[in-house]
Amino acid sequence: MQVNPRSLTIGALVALTTLGCGGSEGKDSPSTEPHDSGLETGQPGPAIVWSTALSADTRGAWLSVWGSSADDVWIVGGQPDAGVVLRGSGPSFSQQTLPATVPILNWVHGTGPDDVWVGGVQGTLLHFDGTAWTDLSLPVDEAIWGLYAVASDDVYAVGGTSAWGGDTALAMHFDGAEWTEIPVPSELGGPTNLFKVHGVSATEIWMVGVGGVAMVGSGLDFAPAPTGVSADLVTANAAFGPLVVVGGRGTGVVMEGDGTGGLHATAQANAGLSGVMVYPSGVAVVVGELTYSGLYNIETDELVDVLGSTNDILHATWGTPGAMMYAVGGNLNTSEDHFKGLVLTATAPQ
Repeated sequence: MQVNPRSLTIGALVALTTLGCGGSEGKDSPSTEPHDSGLETGQPGPAIVWSTALSADTRGAWLSVWGSSADDVWIVGGQPDAGVVLRGSGPSFSQQTLPATVPILNWVHGTGPDDVWVGGVQGTLLHFDGTAWTDLSLPVDEAIWGLYAVASDDVYAVGGTSAWGGDTALAMHFDGAEWTEIPVPSELGGPTNLFKVHGVSATEIWMVGVGGVAMVGSGLDFAPAPTGVSADLVTANAAFGPLVVVGGRGTGVVMEGDGTGGLHATAQANAGLSGVMVYPSGVAVVVGELTYSGLYNIETDELVDVLGSTNDILHATWGTPGAMMYAVGGNLNTSEDHFKGLVLTATAPQ
């Protein structure tokens, strides 16, 4: 797929989309409603000790990380007109040779080393079968912000508007042969973006997006899910436990299922949140603006802050329980001409 590069500075790109995790479409930082309802606020502490694996990486910002195992980890991102995929583990990663010139890549997910999906702007969709890459990009202007693979014949993609175009939120399902559009419920008011998708089970798939929008279902049948917030919901995860959703700008919000088909806010963070990973021990690692990270206790709703020391955004996190975890991001909130990537590692919770 050939892409027509746009002469956008990072600042311009961020102002329009922040690559699916920043800005609020011209609004001030959205509320995580309500602020005085007894939600646990973050407390500083040495809950996570990060080491730097890559810093100021000129290949681009890193927007997603996922692994089929502890030794097979995938990181994607790049520059606005040049997507990059890394594969490896620990501090050692090699750059993949992609099938064509592709723009920046936003998300990666799969079911194993021979079934890996990557999505990017302008409908970019790439699939790796263990041997070769195939370009299965959609003929749309909308960006693919998130992917979730239940099985090789049961894959979801979400997205929406970006600096390259597009008019509306995008939700798609792959049945092993073709991609089919998922109707977005009219009750959601025609949102411009769905940012991420993740499953609690094969029949309980959650999609979250701009302005507190959420929907839940499976296949082509999804229903709106009330959230009670106006904050952008950026990422959902239920890797080894219950669903945890994060988002917000400036002030982050953590949400869980309310038991009635919706979500409710359970904690606030001292920075906007972009990434989350749930671990078997009942804790979730959250990451976000200003290299913020935090350790969230799902049972008690307590959030322990790990305050960052740079202006970089940590966009996503993934890890192997009790082994290594990763947080990836970069200078996504600057006016510099090129993205620079950041990869941190730490010991993951059990």
